[in-house]
Amino acid sequence: MTHFGEMLKRIRIERGLTQDKLAEILGTSKQVVSRYEKGQRNPKLLTVEAYAKKLNMPLSSFVSEEATDYSHEHKVLIDELHLLTKEEIGTLLNFIYTFKKR
Repeated sequence: MTHFGEMLKRIRIERGLTQDKLAEILGTSKQVVSRYEKGQRNPKLLTVEAYAKKLNMPLSSFVSEEATDYSHEHKVLIDELHLLTKEEIGTLLNFIYTFKKR
């Protein structure tokens, strides 16, 4: 199964970045990037979301097909949620809670 670090390394290599340069972009250290790539450390979801924004990528780029049971629709939804403001997310959550109570 592909883990976050393998996905991060693939993205780094595709962009021709060193671990140092990627760490600089992400606002972390080379050691943290190295630990991610080796599977020794996994970030929280909010950290992955921040990394996706800094790399100008959809959040679903960090989720492999093998790592989840998410359908294409789920991944599209995750990408769309990533673009919402906190206020819009609050409104959407209220809608979801109301919808589920029906």
